[in-house]
Amino acid sequence: MTTASGSRSPRRRHFNGIANVKLLREITRHLFAETTDLLFLFTLEGKLREISRSASDELGYPEEDALSLNFFADLLAVPSPVKMEQLCKSLLDGQDVTLAGTVRRRDGSGCAVQLTVFRPGEGREALFLCSAKKPEEEKPPRDTGQKVALRDPVTGLSTRAFFFEELQQMDSERYLPLSVIRGDLNGMKLINSVFGHIAGDKLLKAAARVLRKHSRNSDILVRWEGDEFLLLLPRTKEDDAATIVERIEDAFKKTKIREIPVPPSISMGYSAKVHRWQDFGNVLKDAEEDMREKQLSESRKIRTKLLSSLQKSLDEHTPETEEHISSMRRITRIMSDLLQLPPEERELLDLAVRFHDIGKASIPVYLLNKIAPITDEDRETLRRHAEIGGKIAEAATSETAKSAPVIRAHHERWDGTGYPSGIAGEDIPLLSRIISIADAFDVMTRGTAYKDAVSPEEALEELERLAGLQFDPRLVDLFAEHAEKFLTDESPETLPERRK
Repeated sequence: MTTASGSRSPRRRHFNGIANVKLLREITRHLFAETTDLLFLFTLEGKLREISRSASDELGYPEEDALSLNFFADLLAVPSPVKMEQLCKSLLDGQDVTLAGTVRRRDGSGCAVQLTVFRPGEGREALFLCSAKKPEEEKPPRDTGQKVALRDPVTGLSTRAFFFEELQQMDSERYLPLSVIRGDLNGMKLINSVFGHIAGDKLLKAAARVLRKHSRNSDILVRWEGDEFLLLLPRTKEDDAATIVERIEDAFKKTKIREIPVPPSISMGYSAKVHRWQDFGNVLKDAEEDMREKQLSESRKIRTKLLSSLQKSLDEHTPETEEHISSMRRITRIMSDLLQLPPEERELLDLAVRFHDIGKASIPVYLLNKIAPITDEDRETLRRHAEIGGKIAEAATSETAKSAPVIRAHHERWDGTGYPSGIAGEDIPLLSRIISIADAFDVMTRGTAYKDAVSPEEALEELERLAGLQFDPRLVDLFAEHAEKFLTDESPETLPERRK
């Protein structure tokens, strides 16, 4: 820590005196496992390096899932990613700063905290430690405390807790028939993966506005959990609830959110309590079952539309053309034959090839086509596409979800210096290693906006030069031994014989 006069505290001096790196790592591991504070260790770009057990428990993420997230974009609702990055850039070694913030749980709810951000010192990369503490509970007047606790911080709607308080009053004969509508936003996980939680929050707010507009003053509208909403309608017949559902669904089709290329969609179910002896818990379940049944088709539709929109955008605005994908699919099919892969792995490889760079849809077009030298910050942004691509595949459909690990690892290197995880050798999925070679060969022979195409002979020499470094040497040997098979039929060139 640095005092106002610039001197270092005793704790800082003691920390500098510890020379044993393994000991430091053990201390850090123990601290993050045992502390009750929410601790996050992250880079200047917000990439998480460590998260305390208490933080992963509080936010609802398993530790391994949390470490794939971006602290700024995924886990902080306040301050914004831009403000957080600016704040970190302004910190000198040993300095800290304290500010109010809100962390975002996995279910979408917010938790108000006091953030203390600290820059420990220099290293191979700039790292920052953030401690997030919940404010100590005070004893405010009962009404004020209730209003804060029963209001969702993102949408401004009432919460589930408020719903159950109101239900105690309304679950009586005087309010019959008592209808309930349950709605779940379709494709929310995919939207968060592609466009970030800021766009996801805008979708939640837009949904809340539509639902408010089509509910009456006597209705109870709540954010139920995550991307789900609930509307309680006293003295409303089931047929009337059905009419309200139709109006809401039509309004959603006309809603536009600038960051999301397709209209939002919500799957809605409804049910009603018409007799006083009915258990309202069963009415809730009936509405949920109705909603889930509709969601089976509706959610898949919007996710498929989003995926098609992303592919179209890549084809129009980036080097990821249809011709590039077609060429890669042909190369990987030949590799599949040579390796005698089983049918299910062939299908998975083909699917992963089609979507291997889908994560680039989240990267600004100007950066993907940038001809001028790229900065370290540009490079870090570009490298995120592999991780984001895995998340997109995971969230899109049950079929693409199987390809997520392959897509995530297609930029890993045989020597362990790749990204995003730095895994090496046969720890890299075989299908990812195949894609890496096919991608590199086609890009080299096709050329890019900033690099001219080379001959197949030169491309093969580059593959061989990087065998054991970037590429699996066994696969490069196989590629080279059957080089003539990888030429397109219309190409007049021939590859050289395998050098002995």
